[in-house]
Amino acid sequence: MEGQFQPEGQFQQNVNPYTPQQTGYQPQPGYQPQEAGQPVLQENYKNPMRKAYCRVEWKIFLYAVIVVAAQTLYAWALPKLFGESVYFAEWFTWGMMIIPMYMIAFPVLYLLIGGKKDRVKIMQHKMKFGQWIVAALMCAGICAVGMVIGTVLDTVISLLTRNSSSDAVTLQNLMLNSNPVYRILTVGILAPMVEEMIFRKFIIDRTVKYGEWMAILTSGLMFGLFHGNFSQCFFAAGLGMLFAYIYIRTGRIRYTIFLHMAVNLTTSVGSVGILQWTGYDELLSAEASGNLEAIMGDMLPKLIVLYAWLGLLACLAIAGIVLLIVAFAKKKFFLVKPPKYVAKGGFAAAWINWGMLLFIIYILFAFISNYVGF
Repeated sequence: MEGQFQPEGQFQQNVNPYTPQQTGYQPQPGYQPQEAGQPVLQENYKNPMRKAYCRVEWKIFLYAVIVVAAQTLYAWALPKLFGESVYFAEWFTWGMMIIPMYMIAFPVLYLLIGGKKDRVKIMQHKMKFGQWIVAALMCAGICAVGMVIGTVLDTVISLLTRNSSSDAVTLQNLMLNSNPVYRILTVGILAPMVEEMIFRKFIIDRTVKYGEWMAILTSGLMFGLFHGNFSQCFFAAGLGMLFAYIYIRTGRIRYTIFLHMAVNLTTSVGSVGILQWTGYDELLSAEASGNLEAIMGDMLPKLIVLYAWLGLLACLAIAGIVLLIVAFAKKKFFLVKPPKYVAKGGFAAAWINWGMLLFIIYILFAFISNYVGF
């Protein structure tokens, strides 16, 4: 029922959020919904499922190629037009992200996706206030765990290759030395909107009919890998799976966009803004040199604010980790459970196809060039 969530076990089994009557989608031969809790395995799932995933995956690969090509053209053309000094302009750096990704590649991908063909319209439900809190805390927990894993792995690989991740260094310098208006517009607003449309709505609308958990896994892993570096890969993949789960259970892409915006605004805008305000570099220098007079003097109020903010983030992360552990232990998450479509041999059909092969080739190129270079 619209706007009503029922606890697990009380969901009406005869309500199917993916039915042709409600969505206009006509299943191909062999598709049968789960009835009365009994999964239905159909051999005929395999080929249509592989084709559907392949169509999604090669289009995202093409999106990535267009982004790289547009960024290369942008980096070559603008210095020719405006002189070499543009390399040092802040607008040039942000423009390399905004124009290729959001103004060129995304519209092309949107046209490739086409209309409503092969789409499933998921039944919509509202999230209650308490569910928003749970989701936000889980986001904090996923970010904390993912950042720790990613940072450790990134550091190990950087030591082995004797090269720092070029993406991580560039992103850190860009965030700490940029105008907050650029960060809010790009990282806080544009990135969540475009990424959720691509990695949630585009993927899930066309794959969920073959099994919701394979759609969730594919959405999250492709989103994490697309970042092209270990420092962001793990928490992005975790968030991607959580957002995919929320989208499937609510049918409202705006929910995941809002959560994605909240995460990005908190980390890339809020945390970076506090680091800029406190003069983090000066603070580190004072601590390293043992200049207690400076720390206990002018820097003390800023130091208190900084550690209070970090303490707040740590508390939110711990609460989120606890909620995730409890959810997995009880095998019960915080949103209503719809009937499922179950595909036989789902992983092979979703991941062993030429569309995913092209995507993996691009990802390998991105990771290798990021840590080793060419």
